[in-house]
Amino acid sequence: MNEVGKVEENGKNNGVLQNSGKDPKNKKLVFAHAIWRHGKRNPIAMYQTCLSKEEDFVHGLGELVHEGMMEHYELGRKLRKRFIEETSLVSPIYISKEIHIRSTYVNRTITSAQSHFLSFYSGSIPGKDYPLHESWPQTFFPVPVHASPDIADPVLLGSAHESSREYIKNVITKTPQFKQFIERNRNMLEKIIKNSGHPEFSEAVNGNWIMVSKLFGIFDTIIHEHLLDLPRSPWVDEVYEEVGDFVDEYYAHIFGFTADPEIRLQAGKIFGGPILWEIIDRFRYALGIDLDKIKLKGKIPKKYYVYSAHDTSIIQLFAGLGLGKIGFDTIKRPETADAVTIELWQGEDGSTVVKLFYFRKGCEDPIDMSKEVSGDVDTEEGFSLEQFIRRSEPYKPDNYNK
Repeated sequence: MNEVGKVEENGKNNGVLQNSGKDPKNKKLVFAHAIWRHGKRNPIAMYQTCLSKEEDFVHGLGELVHEGMMEHYELGRKLRKRFIEETSLVSPIYISKEIHIRSTYVNRTITSAQSHFLSFYSGSIPGKDYPLHESWPQTFFPVPVHASPDIADPVLLGSAHESSREYIKNVITKTPQFKQFIERNRNMLEKIIKNSGHPEFSEAVNGNWIMVSKLFGIFDTIIHEHLLDLPRSPWVDEVYEEVGDFVDEYYAHIFGFTADPEIRLQAGKIFGGPILWEIIDRFRYALGIDLDKIKLKGKIPKKYYVYSAHDTSIIQLFAGLGLGKIGFDTIKRPETADAVTIELWQGEDGSTVVKLFYFRKGCEDPIDMSKEVSGDVDTEEGFSLEQFIRRSEPYKPDNYNK
């Protein structure tokens, strides 16, 4: 990892890193967002001919497995290093006014966040921050995770929202690219429909988007039968790689990455605009600028806002950032416990830089993706906040000013 500035004897560096290859010079980190995908989990559903049954999964379908808990414990360690040890953005112990954690309304994202903050706040002190008692788990401090019951969350689950689904149905699935994609995969779809015992989904091979989306429950199970090494029929292993590739390319189509520029921009606005402009509003609030324009509702923490979500949530953000691939630098979707951070840095002269990093599972060093965002950048280190807002204007949701 690039050498960071030496930490002062009191363990702090006042948020300014002097010799880092990835951080702005002579600036302080004043606010950060993180969005991550939940950890490894059980399949969500069973198909008719599946060799596993629901009762085989003790903790339940869709629930985080122990590997997924450890994935987020490890990500928590990396983000602790970033936001506590390197930059002193937040305190080494939980302080409610500094941080807010928002999750989608499913167990796997909530428990991923809980697992994550076990290591992120591993500096908690017994007898002060949590009970000094032999039966209390060492270093465990319960951090609140907030979840909205809206399963059609337009910010984190954009493709589930009614207006988004109408756009997918009436525009995306009518494109030549999507039709060709379905036709190329016709044989695989027919094989899965037959072998899984679900003839009711047969219209998927003709591009019926509702039927294709329903097939995703089967795709999910096939993928997890392989990942978790569950009992499975030979045909499952035969189609496993094809299914993974299909899901990746499907997301690329649905979120507009493969479409012409006009559709791509509109898809980025619909899917990525809501989260992008929430992020911009919190940056404005942190600097005390344009307060009359801020549309945010609910709590705004002083330092750090976290989204515990899904692979599609990250892809939505990438669409709004104008990136070319659903995995930033790969055509594969984000892996479990991958994360993106969006950071606001400010100098004493008031100058700002917005930095974006990709924390990939299995990699110690984050990837600086700041200059990969679409738009003109005329600074050495990345966008200023003013530039970032300007490049994001085309992605502003239609109802933002209402």
